[in-house]
Amino acid sequence: MNEIKNQHILEHLNPIFDKLMLNKKGEIEVKKLEATQRFNEFITRLEMRYLELTDAENNIFNAGDQTTQEEHKILQFIFVNRIESFFQHFYASLSAFAMYINHISNQEFKRGMSIKGNKKFIEFLVKKFPDLTKDLQELEKVRDFRSKFIDHIQQRTLCDWMTYAHPSKNGVDSGIIYFIKKGPEIYFTGMTSPNDPNFKPPVNCDVFWVSPPHKQSWKLLIKTIEKVIKEIPNK
Repeated sequence: MNEIKNQHILEHLNPIFDKLMLNKKGEIEVKKLEATQRFNEFITRLEMRYLELTDAENNIFNAGDQTTQEEHKILQFIFVNRIESFFQHFYASLSAFAMYINHISNQEFKRGMSIKGNKKFIEFLVKKFPDLTKDLQELEKVRDFRSKFIDHIQQRTLCDWMTYAHPSKNGVDSGIIYFIKKGPEIYFTGMTSPNDPNFKPPVNCDVFWVSPPHKQSWKLLIKTIEKVIKEIPNK
């Protein structure tokens, strides 16, 4: 696995973290200190999940012609596992972010914030930070994906899945396509983006869903955290 790049991904915000841990007397509050440490742990573990995912992504899509069908099948399973593990912990990190704000900010800042689920937390952030609306809408898609395809699959029709890669501004992006099979046919459609309105999977299916772009999701979460933390008053 790639080495962890930063033990604390948000370490450049440490001066802000330090201020937010102080009470009105300028003393460190134990509860705020513990909340900050816990939040950093969640984000660091999420980075570990992200690096494990990018390793699995490189392994499967850079596999050479000498890779056997059975070996490729194993690489696919590992890739799917890494994607679902990443988005599962992504959801947990959103919850940890809500926990952090709840413990670290004053009543005025968190007025109207609900801790009864990430959907309501994201809605609170949209109202509080309208300039982040577009980014938060993407994070809501991640929350919805995790809920439907990872955590509550008993509520959905049984799906097949396939791994998929396509060109993007990042080079090549990849993910999982979940689909309800209509027939056994497989088509060659070329490497097009699932974001294209005319996109169709290379299989005969009635409906399909695509996992969120993990690279973009990771960047947007960090961007959102940085924006919000900088706006929290330290008194």
